Amino acid sequence: MNNEFDLFIIGGGINGAGIARDAAGRNLKVGLAEKGEIGG
Repeated sequence: MNNEFDLFIIGGGINGAGIARDAAGRNLKVGLAEKGEIGG
């Protein structure tokens, strides 16, 4: 597993998930960490 990211986001609430989606749409390698439910 490759753990190299262009962007790593801590917090998968509505803002974090939205930023992750936007960055992935720009072909960036995105990592997202959330302790609870994504988007919640």
